[in-house]
Amino acid sequence: MPTLIVFACQMPIIEFFKSEPRFSFWCVIGILISLYGIILEVVADHAKRNFRSKGNTGVVNIGIWKRHRHPNYLGEIMFWWGIWAVVFSFSPELWWTFFGSAINTFLFLFISIPLAEKQSEKRHSEEWGKYRDSTSIF
Repeated sequence: MPTLIVFACQMPIIEFFKSEPRFSFWCVIGILISLYGIILEVVADHAKRNFRSKGNTGVVNIGIWKRHRHPNYLGEIMFWWGIWAVVFSFSPELWWTFFGSAINTFLFLFISIPLAEKQSEKRHSEEWGKYRDSTSIF
């Protein structure tokens, strides 16, 4: 299933190479969205690594994790929507390729995140509740 989802997310790129791209301002917006998603994931990974390297075993609540409970998932979602935006900006007739990003987003929101939060609550029950109540999901 994950392979099919990644394929669906890549559909805009596949279709893009079949078309004649036309550069526009919205292409830059899509690139920035994707780049921000990548940077968000890198920053989140770095903060989590630093937190764990100091022997901390609780809920990661430093850096970007102070504002977002799932910055990696948000970065992944932004990356794929940015890719779609770039392709759409070049070839609006490929609007239909949004379904990969939409499925990806849906799965994160309704499957991955709820499962991750359930596990975090099991591992860090009291600490997790306070963190969850004070920190945005995205």
